[in-house]
Amino acid sequence: MKHRTKFKQTTFKFISFCLVFFILTIIFVIFFTSDNSSFSCKQTFVVPNWSLIVCGFLICVFLILKKTKNTHENHTKDEIFPYLINASILLLIFQLFVTYHIYFYTNWDAGAVRVTVHDILYNQGIITNSGRFYQYSIFTNNINLTAIFILIEKYFSKLDFFGYSGLLLCNILLVNLSGLFTSLCVLKITGEKKYAKITWFIFAFLVGLSPWISIPYSDTFSIFFPIFSFYLYISQNPNKRNIVRWSGIGFLCLLGYTIKPTSLIVLIAILIVESVNLFSEFDWKLLRNKLLSLSTILVAIPLILLLSVFLRNVVGIEVNREAKFTYLHYIMVGLNQNTDGIYSDQDMEYSASFDTIEQRNAGDLVIIKQRLNNFGIKGYLAFLNNKALVNFADGSFAWNREGNFFYQIPERNSKISRLLRDVYYPNGKYYLVYLTAIQLLWFVVLILIACNCSKLKSPDDQTTTVMLALVGIIVFVMIFEARARYLFSYTPFFIIGAGLGLKKLQANLKLFIKFFKLNDIRTSLPHLFMIL
Repeated sequence: MKHRTKFKQTTFKFISFCLVFFILTIIFVIFFTSDNSSFSCKQTFVVPNWSLIVCGFLICVFLILKKTKNTHENHTKDEIFPYLINASILLLIFQLFVTYHIYFYTNWDAGAVRVTVHDILYNQGIITNSGRFYQYSIFTNNINLTAIFILIEKYFSKLDFFGYSGLLLCNILLVNLSGLFTSLCVLKITGEKKYAKITWFIFAFLVGLSPWISIPYSDTFSIFFPIFSFYLYISQNPNKRNIVRWSGIGFLCLLGYTIKPTSLIVLIAILIVESVNLFSEFDWKLLRNKLLSLSTILVAIPLILLLSVFLRNVVGIEVNREAKFTYLHYIMVGLNQNTDGIYSDQDMEYSASFDTIEQRNAGDLVIIKQRLNNFGIKGYLAFLNNKALVNFADGSFAWNREGNFFYQIPERNSKISRLLRDVYYPNGKYYLVYLTAIQLLWFVVLILIACNCSKLKSPDDQTTTVMLALVGIIVFVMIFEARARYLFSYTPFFIIGAGLGLKKLQANLKLFIKFFKLNDIRTSLPHLFMIL
């Protein structure tokens, strides 16, 4: 039994080590190479990244000292819950206000979906622009998203609202709820309201007021599925089978997968943690009950398949199954040295030139092998450096870095509209200040996540699930197509990781203080560094 328990501790510590290693490497790469490197989708800031990281470190020190000073406060969930609800309602009102004054129509994938929705609803189903973005046979995950948009617009149109306003409202609401459940997850894991508060504020400024809330697309619409699934997971009763919760987790993650494939990462993380638990606490009765609970996830599969058939009929677009791009295409794109792993027209045209999936996979595999062979070890490491910068050196998550971004801007000439455009639009007076501010906040999040490793004890199930989900999304964007925007749906987990890192720093500082009070400093320091 001991060796099984040790296996769990070792596995969980290894996951913690992997996350901290990845995050420290990312911070190191940004600190030393981002300012002088040229890479795709690079943003401009008021001050260099290295100075923002230093400022972020100082902010983290301030937070550690402030939180340590207030550790005598003890609050129950009942006291903090109304606070988070009221704060989220106020944030929702402000989000709606901001979005009304800054929203516009874009013309990349998100714009293509919007135009398709418009043509199906208001142009008798005749799609006016059948360009490459409308190839649903290739981008199959946009089918369900398009259908959901159609249903939302149709519903709001019946209520005599501007249909697109319904999409904006749902977009904002999903992001807002994600912030609420992010804080509730932190509250459940830490048991302290101060961490729930600070993570809520981080989410509000970094994500809740991000201009991405003004663009309804898969990145924002999928953000709710992973975080609410995780909330259901950590809220389960350990003495019950929790069949409804497990079914809900399966349904949410699989539905999210049909919109954004990365939604499945948190389910994989949960299943890995549960598998390790089953092995380390092996008991036939426990095994039977747990497998019965986990098997309820499978119930979601036929439900999602039926729902997908219904949604496909809503769109009414015939799909050529042989035209679909598989994971090999996105690995190939992710190895494109000329683009630092982001979208490539040439790669798109190359994969589309094959008639069948089998031929396409074989062709993509040839290019993958060629690119790996051409790199060499030094070349591949240099490529990974640039790809890491593309993915993680942008706290705006690649805002204004898509093609023909500001396609159509509705006319609004009020002072408030002009002020907000000055903040969120690239030609605005305060745009660089805004980008710099959220870049600093993003670095604070990354630095705090890096503080989640300790030799003293292995992390618990909930913390390990967060860490594993973060490892998953980091590995995903480093292997497949790169884009900082792809991190947006997992920002709740980055922020939870920051909250947990802050708590660990505070606990370590308290340990230092305790040792210094009870022992001589010269004898305390070596022992502390051995266990931390």
